[in-house]
Amino acid sequence: MITFDPTTQTVLVNSEEEVTPTIVTDGDYSSCTSSDTSVVTCAYDSGVITLSAGSATGSATITLAFAAGTNYTAVSQTLAVTVASEGTATKPSAITGLVYNGSAQTGVPAGTGYTITGNTATDAGTHTATATLKSGYT
Repeated sequence: MITFDPTTQTVLVNSEEEVTPTIVTDGDYSSCTSSDTSVVTCAYDSGVITLSAGSATGSATITLAFAAGTNYTAVSQTLAVTVASEGTATKPSAITGLVYNGSAQTGVPAGTGYTITGNTATDAGTHTATATLKSGYT
């Protein structure tokens, strides 16, 4: 089984060997298609086929096709690719009961699976924190 890690952009083969997600060809490239481009896409440039994670996790099939040449016949190869989720992000929650003390305070702590901005302030009042989901998390 081939598992593609969207965070590190690497591929695990049978959960053990980590490889870069490229395939180098010396034949006449014909096409590279994905059964689900929201999971994984492929591109060809100068003899290198590169797999890239889409916006979703799940499984897709990549089909590589090479045209017939003078010394070889046409061939296609299908690869099953699974883009695994890093996991579920923790839900951010605001800290209650903060009282002005003249120092910067954190109103919403950092957590797993997201980045957070606007979560600290010094002045009293209403403040807005924004949590953004990290790639690979749901």
